[in-house]
Amino acid sequence: MSRRFLPFVIIGILTLSLGVAWTTGRGIVRVPQEHFGVAGRRVLRPGIHLVSPFTPVAILSERGDGALPPLPVSSKEGIRGSVQLSFHFEVDPAALSTTAAKRHEGFHALLEEAASEALKRNLSGRSAAEFLDHASIEPPLSHSMTQALEAAGIRLSNLKWEVRLPSDFTRNLLRSDYAGRSRRTGVRLLVIGLDAADWEIIDPLVGAGRMPAMKRLVDSGVRAGMRSYNPMISPLLWTTVATGKGPDLHGVADFSVIEKATGNKVPIGSRYRKVKSLWNIASDLGRSAGIVAWWASYPADHLDGILVSDRVAALSMLPNREGLAGRPGHTYPPGYLKEILPKLALPRQVSLEEVRRFADVTPAEYQAGLDWIAHPPAAPKTKKENIPPQDPVGLLIKILTAARNYQAIALDLAGRRFDLTAVYFEGIDLVGHRFQHYLPPKMAMVSAEEFQKFHRVVTEYYVYQDELLGDLIRRAGPETTVMILSDHGFKAGARRMEGILPFTVDQPVEWHREEGIFVLSGPGAARRARQDSVTLFDVAPTVLALLGLPVPSDMPGAVLAEAIDPAFLAKFPPQHVPTYEGVGAPRETEEASGSSEEVSAEMMAQLRALGYVGGNDGNPESEPAKPGSEKSSPRVEAAPGTAASSAAAPEDTPVTYHRNMATYYLNQRDYPQAIAELLEANRREKLPKTYAMLAESYDALGRKQEARRALEQGWKEVPEGMGADSVLWYVQLSTELGDPAGGKAFLDDHRKGLKEAPAIRSAAEGQLAEAGGRAEEAQRLYWEALRADPTLVGAAKQLVGYLSREGRLEALRPTLEAGLRKSERIDEYHNLLGALDSEAGRKEEAYRHFRRAVELNPADARFSLNLGLTLMDLGRWDEAGAVLDKAAAASPNADLYLGLGNVRLRTGDTERALAAFQKAREIGGPVSARADLGIVLSYLRLKRSDDALAFARDSLARHPDNPPLQNLYQDLLRRR
Repeated sequence: MSRRFLPFVIIGILTLSLGVAWTTGRGIVRVPQEHFGVAGRRVLRPGIHLVSPFTPVAILSERGDGALPPLPVSSKEGIRGSVQLSFHFEVDPAALSTTAAKRHEGFHALLEEAASEALKRNLSGRSAAEFLDHASIEPPLSHSMTQALEAAGIRLSNLKWEVRLPSDFTRNLLRSDYAGRSRRTGVRLLVIGLDAADWEIIDPLVGAGRMPAMKRLVDSGVRAGMRSYNPMISPLLWTTVATGKGPDLHGVADFSVIEKATGNKVPIGSRYRKVKSLWNIASDLGRSAGIVAWWASYPADHLDGILVSDRVAALSMLPNREGLAGRPGHTYPPGYLKEILPKLALPRQVSLEEVRRFADVTPAEYQAGLDWIAHPPAAPKTKKENIPPQDPVGLLIKILTAARNYQAIALDLAGRRFDLTAVYFEGIDLVGHRFQHYLPPKMAMVSAEEFQKFHRVVTEYYVYQDELLGDLIRRAGPETTVMILSDHGFKAGARRMEGILPFTVDQPVEWHREEGIFVLSGPGAARRARQDSVTLFDVAPTVLALLGLPVPSDMPGAVLAEAIDPAFLAKFPPQHVPTYEGVGAPRETEEASGSSEEVSAEMMAQLRALGYVGGNDGNPESEPAKPGSEKSSPRVEAAPGTAASSAAAPEDTPVTYHRNMATYYLNQRDYPQAIAELLEANRREKLPKTYAMLAESYDALGRKQEARRALEQGWKEVPEGMGADSVLWYVQLSTELGDPAGGKAFLDDHRKGLKEAPAIRSAAEGQLAEAGGRAEEAQRLYWEALRADPTLVGAAKQLVGYLSREGRLEALRPTLEAGLRKSERIDEYHNLLGALDSEAGRKEEAYRHFRRAVELNPADARFSLNLGLTLMDLGRWDEAGAVLDKAAAASPNADLYLGLGNVRLRTGDTERALAAFQKAREIGGPVSARADLGIVLSYLRLKRSDDALAFARDSLARHPDNPPLQNLYQDLLRRR
């Protein structure tokens, strides 16, 4: 056939195909790459497909979030309910298409069949009460379903099962079983939240006699550090305090959400909280509560008592506050706001003399501050517009007004003697973000004039807060137990960072410190005890135990037994129940009122002034997904109480919400769910940091090709924001993938942009030299990189291997110390210095470095192991056991369990030592022979010599060349 006729033949064949498709009632569907199609029972792979035009077709992303419709269940007593399942899915379109064709079932049918089979297998024969035991039923349910679907090409993660039972049953369960496990302990509890309070500032002030209320509490109770978690953002952290759960469960993951109707950012509210709070639980079980200013508490929950939401301080600043106070939502009961409003101050009632206590302010500056409050600058409409300049004196006046108003409310509620009173004060965090850089010693970025004017604001505010504490504790009465805590600390002294103001937009959390404060004092508390750091997750279980209420197993924290009087625990040992979710009456809130717009604007202005949120840019991709688009999910149904996932929700989540969730999942090492949140963030707005986090998540899963692709996409989509370090990372991934040529090409493409980053360029060239076998050149380039930037961890880690082999690791010390002078937060450097100090016999110095590494990154098992081993070297066996126990529980690791077994063997806890050694052996790896040795020694200590001999014999069969085992076995034979 002549070549010139070929195009006409192809066109003719294509025309004929289309004609056949039309005459047979079929249409053409294109499924793009990284997607799959659902057409009835068919699953369509990427490519072109013919389908009936009468069959609905959905094009779905290979990865996404979904939920099944409620599936029926029945208990052994005949109580009928339903189960709602939500999940993250990843699909292999080829495998799924083959399975669907073979079984004649579509995507949704496969999911429902696997879920129904899992329910039948795992819930059959259980009572309705057992259905609520999420900790018991979720693992086997999830395992059954994931196993069933994996072969079909569907990989599920982050499965959440929620059992819904009839309301009359759950109410009766609450009144009978749950109420029967509750006891009146006589404790009346006052919980005081001091956002960002830090022992590093408190302790010197207490020592100087300037914080007497705090001193009395600590002297008569227990104090500890409070371990925070990332992201260190107040709404997330304080909601964890109130619920005992993380943002993956409670749903509050940002400062703001976006109104769909207007596109405006508004403060996140209580509709986003998906689980019960302490005040909901207390009310369910007949305890009264008074709650003041808790984050994300608007609209106010109904409860047995009084709730004053976090928006009342903003409302009290407005000139038309009397008119706004009559509208619902701000308090429960609604009438309480009008009752208390006359006691609340306006900014102009904070006098010049009061302000001068904190700062050297002139009358003109004071008046300018009041004017700034009365006539605030307009909010920026987009991210590109600058945040309006804030007036530091005006902001200080507003902080003092809000503190005075919440104190007035707290005094009123404390006098009413509720079982639980919880008060949140934000002032320490606010003055930190506006004035922490003025603290002595003077920072280079602060002028002498500013330093003189504002250098005492922070410390004076701590003293002022202590005065508020003293008044509040006196009003509550000596019979009240007091708990004080902060969600995180705030950097002071040498920890502060030059060049980054504490209110820099999108970076204020860089000034947060991981350790906050915890105090428990009064009836039921231990006396003069000091314990290791507690976590935010431990607060809710401890509050419930002190009130005599059962602790649910779905709260991941623990009752802080060491902080509680042993006599109290003996008399009122904590009782346990599976969960409070789905038990009792549904949570009720007040209606959101029309006043929220003005109040929201006031709150958002303050959040912008402190750098927590940027311009009011709305959400560029918040419109509802069109059918068949990649935003569609497989038959998604909103989980009950989850406003964020409901189509009827008046707000949408911004990009920062999903990035915050991804940060939380990354710290939990739940990389698939982190990826899901990051992809969701990218659908809203493409940002450089999101691509970097995607690369990190893929890399952690060993999916290095996808990690490299994420960096490529970042440079393609947002090249102006991608960091120079991502070039180094790309080169490293390329060498690990056996593609140094690809890494070199990428480096060459970006070499011009690295003129201002010589350290990155040298380190990348070092990677390529190393990949090419040029070890000497690689070392030279790594040293060159570290001379330019001693904080470049990647270059330092590469050098460690070379220097260790040469016995010259100590040569790296000056670089490590220089790096920490520039950035004290480099966990790897603290760990390396700890190793150097330990090798040199400087165990105390090693302890300090290892401890700091653990503080910075508690999830890294290496750091916890090194800290535990150093504590053992120092003879601090109990502390070593606590560190290793906590680390092993969070991240099961054979080395951690081996160390824990050695500690327990040394301290005489032989049964638990045996369990730890057995766990180390079960995990396996290089330590298995030493774990076997520990098991034999444990058997001997337990006087189980026959077991010791038999196990030693079996172990030698596995490890015939292990001298310690051989010697121990021969010794056992001689003893017989």
